Amino acid sequence: MEDLNLGMFKPYDIRTKIERLSDGNLSSLSRAVAIYYKRILKAPSVVLSRDARLYAPKVVESLKESLREAGVDVLLNPLPISTCQFYYSCMENPLSGGIMVTASHIPGSYIGLKFMAPSLFPLAMGCGPEGGITKIKEIYLSDEKIEKGKKGEVKIINYLDSYITYSMKLAGVEEGSLKGMKILLEFLSGSAGTEVSMAFEKAGAEIEARNLVPNGLFPGGDPNPIIESSIAPARKAIREGSFDLGFCFDGDGDRLDLMYKDG
Repeated sequence: MEDLNLGMFKPYDIRTKIERLSDGNLSSLSRAVAIYYKRILKAPSVVLSRDARLYAPKVVESLKESLREAGVDVLLNPLPISTCQFYYSCMENPLSGGIMVTASHIPGSYIGLKFMAPSLFPLAMGCGPEGGITKIKEIYLSDEKIEKGKKGEVKIINYLDSYITYSMKLAGVEEGSLKGMKILLEFLSGSAGTEVSMAFEKAGAEIEARNLVPNGLFPGGDPNPIIESSIAPARKAIREGSFDLGFCFDGDGDRLDLMYKDG
């Protein structure tokens, strides 16, 4: 009998080692998520995004097809982005649900899902209509089939420019206002590099970006700013350079650590 991997249902999200998410389990999970968004949330569409993890495209494809089969439209950004930009994408589509394929700061051997209901309501275990993730787990264990009808459509979305503009306004940072500052950015091969680098450049700062290109192999170590071995090279660079300060981001860009000139 196939291992159902019930341990992937966590209090705030779904998270598991890739090796424990078999094709059968992924299919059942995608079915359960699609049924929940269609029948329980009655979401007309779902914002679907991902980070840089190597297994994320396969999960996104599975979710996309199950949602479409259930008659839910998919608003898809196929590029790796941060969870923060994902939340902004949900803000731009408040009537839609949202799913972010990410395992945040933990090793590249993991994959996971974060869920949003329409009106930007986060789903967790016991939190959300009919129990949120608790209900998704229940459907996952059931034999309930997707009720097929008109297939959902796919629309490609990309809010990079407006997200940067919104973030700068929220932070009170005007274009060119950081001119003269030299900033080190360490992305640990995660998915926030493009948006953060572009924002600082627009603000006029001189930046040096390390591990900028998203790479789910995470060659520099686990994408976690509190793991010393992962950020030691950035600490050394900021000590030896003439930077005013530095930032270190986790794998999906929703957490950062601030580094001063002394490292």
